[in-house]
Amino acid sequence: MVTKTRTTKHSFLDENGRIQTYEIEEEYQEEVTIDSQSDNPLEKLQNQNENQNQNQNHNLGTFDYVRDDLTIEQINQLITQSERNTNLDPIALPNNRGENRQNEEVLKPEDDPSFVRIKIFGNEYLLFIDRLTLENLFDRDWNKKQLYSGLFLATITAFVSLIVSEYFYGTERIFFCITIATGLYSLLKSVQPDCSSPEPNVKGVSYSRSFYLTLFSILFLIINAVADSVDEDHSIELYSLTFHFDTVFNLILDSFKIIILFSPLIFLFGLFAQPLTFLMYIFEQFNIQFMGGTAAISIFSSILSVILDLIVIGIMYGIGILLIDPNTDNNTNNDDYKFYLFTGLLIFFSYFLSICPSDPKYFKKLIIRKYEALVKEDLEPEDKFDFLPIKKFLIDLLHSLILFIIYFALQFSKIFQNSDFYLAFQIIGICIGFIGHYIINQSRKSFPFMIFSDPILKSLDEDENFEPDGPARKLLFEKIYRFFILFEKFIIFPVIGLSVISQSINESIDLFGIHVTILLSIFTVIKFVRSGFNNGQEHYKILFFLLLFFRYDYKNLSEFSLINLLLVQYLIERLNEAFLKCRFLFIYNAPWTLAIASFAHVILSVLSIAHTALTAVTIFISTIFSMPLSPFIGSGWFLLTYPRPVRYWEKSYRTRRMDASNMKLSKTLSLDAGSSANLNNLNSIFYDHLYVSLRDSLYDDIKFGRLGKVNQGDVFLLSHEKLTALLHISSLGNGFCCYQLRGLEFRGTYCQEREIEEVKATADNSDENYLLPNFPLLSFKYLFFHRWRTWEVINKGLICRSYNVLMNPAEHNFEMYDSRKVLLKYYVSSAIYYLFTKTNVLSLIKNDTVIQSIFNFHDPNYVDGDILTFSQRVDEDFDLAFQGITARSFERVYGDFIRYCVEKYNSKLPENERVRYISLDEWQQLNKSNNKGNNNDNFHNLNDNNNDNNDNNNNNSKKNSNDQSDENKDSSDTDDIELEDQGTNLNQNKQDEMPIAPLVLNLCFAIAVAARRVLASASLTTNNRFRNNSFLDKYYALFKGDLRLNPKDDWIVTDISMLENVIGKAAKVSLSLFQYYFISPKEYNEPKNLFGALEDLEDLTVICAETDPEWRKGIIKEKSSLLSLRRQTEDMDEHHASYYVLQLELRHIKWTAIKINKECVRGLWSSQIQELVYLKNLNAERGSIQRCENVLRNLQNQACDIPTGYPISISPICTSYSKNTSDIFYKSFVKDFYKQDENF
Repeated sequence: MVTKTRTTKHSFLDENGRIQTYEIEEEYQEEVTIDSQSDNPLEKLQNQNENQNQNQNHNLGTFDYVRDDLTIEQINQLITQSERNTNLDPIALPNNRGENRQNEEVLKPEDDPSFVRIKIFGNEYLLFIDRLTLENLFDRDWNKKQLYSGLFLATITAFVSLIVSEYFYGTERIFFCITIATGLYSLLKSVQPDCSSPEPNVKGVSYSRSFYLTLFSILFLIINAVADSVDEDHSIELYSLTFHFDTVFNLILDSFKIIILFSPLIFLFGLFAQPLTFLMYIFEQFNIQFMGGTAAISIFSSILSVILDLIVIGIMYGIGILLIDPNTDNNTNNDDYKFYLFTGLLIFFSYFLSICPSDPKYFKKLIIRKYEALVKEDLEPEDKFDFLPIKKFLIDLLHSLILFIIYFALQFSKIFQNSDFYLAFQIIGICIGFIGHYIINQSRKSFPFMIFSDPILKSLDEDENFEPDGPARKLLFEKIYRFFILFEKFIIFPVIGLSVISQSINESIDLFGIHVTILLSIFTVIKFVRSGFNNGQEHYKILFFLLLFFRYDYKNLSEFSLINLLLVQYLIERLNEAFLKCRFLFIYNAPWTLAIASFAHVILSVLSIAHTALTAVTIFISTIFSMPLSPFIGSGWFLLTYPRPVRYWEKSYRTRRMDASNMKLSKTLSLDAGSSANLNNLNSIFYDHLYVSLRDSLYDDIKFGRLGKVNQGDVFLLSHEKLTALLHISSLGNGFCCYQLRGLEFRGTYCQEREIEEVKATADNSDENYLLPNFPLLSFKYLFFHRWRTWEVINKGLICRSYNVLMNPAEHNFEMYDSRKVLLKYYVSSAIYYLFTKTNVLSLIKNDTVIQSIFNFHDPNYVDGDILTFSQRVDEDFDLAFQGITARSFERVYGDFIRYCVEKYNSKLPENERVRYISLDEWQQLNKSNNKGNNNDNFHNLNDNNNDNNDNNNNNSKKNSNDQSDENKDSSDTDDIELEDQGTNLNQNKQDEMPIAPLVLNLCFAIAVAARRVLASASLTTNNRFRNNSFLDKYYALFKGDLRLNPKDDWIVTDISMLENVIGKAAKVSLSLFQYYFISPKEYNEPKNLFGALEDLEDLTVICAETDPEWRKGIIKEKSSLLSLRRQTEDMDEHHASYYVLQLELRHIKWTAIKINKECVRGLWSSQIQELVYLKNLNAERGSIQRCENVLRNLQNQACDIPTGYPISISPICTSYSKNTSDIFYKSFVKDFYKQDENF
């Protein structure tokens, strides 16, 4: 053996696009004999030259740079030679660098393309820049859209900044240039980390800085132009305050200059949102604050809402200019029908805008569908389209026309100009609102007024001993509450709106002029009336403060009613938000509720005490701009974050469920599907069904006050046993509401379990809550506890249609051999049932391959003694004498059921396609009467005559027809002949062909043996089959669809669908029969009962694995019953698995509804985003998510967007519509309009 060294040369392209090569030297041993050495001096000289050339090559790991001026063919030749471990011929390459490395030309920095020559102040510098350096310096544009948008925004920013720079002087201009530089550079390199980003590590073009710089600069120029056009001496006096226009405009301009100059610092603290979020926020605030609209669910819906509002404003402004007289000397506007037409249209558009949904997808689908129906003549039928939103919209449009006619006519009576009439309706509105929205709502809570321990107005649904058998029933106080709401909507709010504009139109024209008066009238009346149609639960407060403040307390400061109403509406909204923020801050920082989870919390909580004035300013600013109060890293120090819309999460996605349709086959069939991550994926389907179920009932529950007082942005926690979901009301309109559902883990962390226990303990309302025995007053302890929480129990009996989840441990049922014997019996019986219902038995027993495989099964000497498949402990048909399964023992157990299945099978077929079941006793009698010698070489023999056949069959039918129905007795006379060959006429009175084997029995015996072999080989586990875990592993693998065919049963390949349709279905159905066995053990001993149970299970129950797509379809389609087998492993011990029988029953279930302070949710979510995205705190046990029962901190943070939170299910935003609408208009018009739709 001789040790030699060989060199391998490899080539590759580096980051600069040049070919580089390197050599690897390795030693190897080779046998060399003396005879093989040559004495030829020429060969020795050649070997020496080769060794010399080899020594001149580079060492291990060195690079050989090749010139860049090579052709494609030369590069391919280079790579080919390197793959063959041959040395490159340097002479073959043009402009080579020489044979030796000493003569190699080295590129100078001046000639290397990686170096860039830069001149700065007359000096030249060489800057090394390669691909990696460029990617670290600038972001890559992945598409043309990013490139063009960045160039466009950079051009606009530079142009606008150049104009605005004229208004900055001295030091201001230097800071302004720095602001411009940060804005332009952010278009080249995104800021990491970005405090306003909703998710971490988001790379790409950052438009925020440049966008805000351009926006504020344009606004600065517009306001400056308006200020120049306004007279400096012009002023206006409101509420005894004089506002000079020049002072106001100068204040606004100075504010914009400060914002522009300090924008880099503002971005550092994350007070500016992403551009799309900011636009959605601005459009939504315009829709809510000026037009009384609903919240937006997306940027698209917010744009549509603003466009619709601008159209209405334009129409009403044009009508107002034409109809309203600007001359108020004669005071003719109040008595003119033109003015009545204008105010009537205000009511019409108020109702029309209130019925426009926030989600326009239904109208979009309708337009697309109608267009396709016109274009395509042969349009395929689509899925069922939900026309309820279209139907409701058209009906409400008719209602708006009726309202316009009514209030247009009422104005001729001049009742709206009477101040006493206006005062009377104010008082009525205050009383009805106080009774309906406060007294009734508080009386329905679980702890009314935080004083009583039981609901005053209690429904049967809240009774713990009452199980609901249907939807929630409408009680008397709910009907009274609904009457108050309708009376407010259609009478009080329109009357007050018309009275306000009728009594103050002339004063407004005198003060502001015709143009401002028209706009002020549109904004005030439409906002008040439209918001009343949408959700008028806070309007009684507006009327109360309007009456108390401007009629009694500060009567001398009062202006005309139009501007008073607009001001009070805004103040009440801001005060409500400020109250929620203060309540959240006080409860979170209270010493007896403060949850100290880290040392930083201790320090920051103490430091926040000395900054009370700063906290007050923070609350004021956050209330004005609707900005969440964010506890810094979960401590008691509250900071401002960027403003958010009502739908304050910025990621729009839906949790994708993993099942067999989108998973790898190996992953689907593996036994590790019981891990915690996979279990969360399986459990998410229950939240998907709850999300669908709420679509039918949520708005009706809000409408009848079952969720208390509900406003846009409210958050509810729905709890039932293991299910815990966070419900967010994204938008609330007239007859609809938009919501999102977020499901939490079934078995969560320690903090989650403690907070859920606190919620359940509060809802249970034990005797410790009572101040006096049998008297519903809270004790002083719980009076204090309930007030220092950011959540409260609203309803303990909220009825919702959902699935009741029962998980029964399977180990106890399968650990005994008798139980396994019952399961296998049902398994085999189910396989026989599906053999006759899912296959063509006649074609199977005619198939030569099948006949050859099952021909000898009836032989008395045939025994299937597979010790890995059959055992006397679990197989009821096991023959101890033969130590295996025989046809005789099989018929003894399953013969009656096979005969019944044959009768049912024949009853649905014509006579020429029926089959006949022949038992072994009957077969032996037939063989004695037939000539056996003539059939040794054929497949068929002849009977003596047809009468002998009929006599034997009648005897057979008498033996097994005692419990048969009359229908079975009548059909038994015609089902007595077995067809085994085509063309055989069974009704002729002549000798018939008779098979030499009972093929029906043999076929059933074969499928039963094959089914048990599939069970034995279903899993790769090598444990003993009769150990508990091994048996469950095998059965679970078979239940999931791991069907492994044994070579002995290759006859099934003739109809491979039997593997799934017969054996697979039998494995699933047998589990359901096994569950019913413990209820009534002897019920399925009769073939009739067993056959009927199998039919019912096939029609009413979905039985499959949870990863099967049919499981999800069955839940979404609301099947009444579902059954599955679940394997669950512990996180700490993956080798130990527990099995559960999962049963789902669809019914109406009582849920506990807990209302959470929405400002608490917004603040905690914004704090988590800031901590994870900006501060990069990736600690899974960080202090900001630890349990705090007073605010439910862990539950709220868990429901946040991934990766900030970890919910197992996040639904898209859905819309729930009111179901109580009349069908008169629908039947007369809508149905005719859509009559061409087949699915309507």
